[in-house]
Amino acid sequence: MTTTIQDLISTMTTNWSVPRRTSDSSPSSPDFEVACTFDAPEPTLHASDLPRDLAEFWKVCASARLFEDRRFGQWGLAILSPLESSTQTARFQSRRSKDFVVGDRVVGRFLGDSDMLVIRCDAMDPDFGRVLVAHPIDGRDEWEVVGESLTEFLKQYVAEEGNKFWE
Repeated sequence: MTTTIQDLISTMTTNWSVPRRTSDSSPSSPDFEVACTFDAPEPTLHASDLPRDLAEFWKVCASARLFEDRRFGQWGLAILSPLESSTQTARFQSRRSKDFVVGDRVVGRFLGDSDMLVIRCDAMDPDFGRVLVAHPIDGRDEWEVVGESLTEFLKQYVAEEGNKFWE
């Protein structure tokens, strides 16, 4: 059975709408509970250059906070709205022109650090849809590929309950 973006959002809504500890939490660790929240979709999204699963995500919700540490705010992933994504992508291109490649789109930022979630949106490139984690200091050659699609990335991220499985 194929997992869709809608399936993943449904799973996160069902299992993580109320803050709770992850399964790997130690009882002796600080009170570290995470939750997932989703914002209503924005009325219009007319971007033909998006991978299908990113467009699907934004049709279901404008933005999201995944596995967010509600107490300290130092853990989780903020998926940006289409407008925020465009703004952050332009800023990223301006500040990191050496690492930026045409077709890069910043779609998220990790809470508690400066890592960004980037999706390749150049339909003419063989890496169309690939998901990368861009580090604030490291050059592009040190960025991790964390999925061949947003669906693949989110499937693993949900399975790992928000842990950075690529580290």
